[in-house]
Amino acid sequence: MTKFILWFKIIWAALSSRSTQAFYDKISTFYDDVYVEHEVHARTIQTMLNEIYAGDENETLILDLGCGTGMMTKMLSEKGFKVVGVDISLSSLYVHHDNYPTHELIQADANFLPIADNTFHSVVCLGVWRHFPDVEKVLSEVSRILTSDGTFIVGYFPPALAGSISLDQNWTGRLLIRFYEILTKTLGYIDRADFALEEETVEVAKKMFSSVSKVDTAFDRNILLAQYPLENKIYTKTQDSEVIQFYDILRCPSCVSTNKRIGQLKLIQNNWLICQEPECKHKYPIHKSIPLLLQEEGEKWATVSEENLQVSFEEYQ
Repeated sequence: MTKFILWFKIIWAALSSRSTQAFYDKISTFYDDVYVEHEVHARTIQTMLNEIYAGDENETLILDLGCGTGMMTKMLSEKGFKVVGVDISLSSLYVHHDNYPTHELIQADANFLPIADNTFHSVVCLGVWRHFPDVEKVLSEVSRILTSDGTFIVGYFPPALAGSISLDQNWTGRLLIRFYEILTKTLGYIDRADFALEEETVEVAKKMFSSVSKVDTAFDRNILLAQYPLENKIYTKTQDSEVIQFYDILRCPSCVSTNKRIGQLKLIQNNWLICQEPECKHKYPIHKSIPLLLQEEGEKWATVSEENLQVSFEEYQ
């Protein structure tokens, strides 16, 4: 597929989408053909993790936040890390699953990560940070699910316009960014390309982590490294990653959003996860081995009794 056709499809998807989720759903089948430069930054992140966890790769649990079609998840898995991928775009996760069926994937909103506290040794986020309107909220969730000695790696900065067009920090660049902000806001989704995003992220990260630094990557970009979360952490040795079961670390996103309930989930028929909180009881389907842990998905099935849940999610599509 030529670059002209690819960009025509990208522009059409952007103009016809009304959310970030819808946009990535539409471009999932050709995403990897467009954003090829992301692999260079992914290699930088991989090198950083190899240095931090040298010799302990097999015992290191990593969450790939915004994993998309799987490039970063695959790269880290091949180095021996235990990786779980999270994305809000179900179409992207389907492509990911079809390409790498052994990967453990979750559909979720980064603002309410359906993950137990103090679970992951590291969270990585490449290329999607610009889509989060509330940086502080997502960072708070990242801090919550990290172990006390955990690391967060996010990049790249400054973000490129539409994820691929680099602009200079001059009046022309700022004018184009402003126009792009108005356009995306009109279309109904968030895609920040402003130069302030990096410093905003650094300032918020400094409130939540003991150490925050920048690492150079390709094309005059930076990767942000934040280590040792501060928020109410009591150091406890994480259980051996070999014995952690995938479904054991999952939590009800509706309960996570309240900050009051644990939201333990029970696996039923290998196709459903049911919240065990008496005042919740939200139910989440599993499709193609992917738990669909969005709040609206759980609410959809909340009134359906456990006995009436269908064995196969395909019947609901």
